[in-house]
Amino acid sequence: MVSIITEIVQKKVAEEVNSAGFYSIQLDTTQDISSTDECAIVIRYVLGSEIHERLLSVVPSHSGTGQGLFDLRKSTLDKLDIDLKKCTSDSTDGAVNCHGEYEGVQAKLTQFADKQSMYGAIHTS
Repeated sequence: MVSIITEIVQKKVAEEVNSAGFYSIQLDTTQDISSTDECAIVIRYVLGSEIHERLLSVVPSHSGTGQGLFDLRKSTLDKLDIDLKKCTSDSTDGAVNCHGEYEGVQAKLTQFADKQSMYGAIHTS
């Protein structure tokens, strides 16, 4: 039942994001009690005159590398038909695997999406 509700909510959020056109994304990982890294993906977008912030997904992260986190983010968005190239900015905790100049998620996004820039990222701790 929870999986069905999750899928319905994700589809609704994906529809709104696609309707909005552009969005920003936040990624953060933490270990659960079984020592599995869980990755939370939060998406922000403007629809009409309202700003929306939604928890899009919490998924196990099997690779903490920049490439692994980028692939996880991309596969989650692809599954929901959200175009990664319409991501205008992202925020991370500033860890090297997230914002590393060459191999971090930020660098991977910059290589993939023209509108993304290393200088447009927001790093929080």
